[in-house]
Amino acid sequence: MNEKLVAPNETTYWLAVILGAIGIVGHFQLLPIPLLQQYDFWFITVGFLLLALSTSGQSRGIGG
Repeated sequence: MNEKLVAPNETTYWLAVILGAIGIVGHFQLLPIPLLQQYDFWFITVGFLLLALSTSGQSRGIGG
């Protein structure tokens, strides 16, 4: 289990950050948008998974 980690490309990184930020805004109800409040968990989860998968290596064709 010697997997090499790589940095995600800039687009993938910012997309993950934006999805996470949208989830946080929805969770704490900083904007009264029902869609954000309803799917806050999924915005954060997808953002984290995108970031995690994009750093797990180039062999899978994900990221960079």
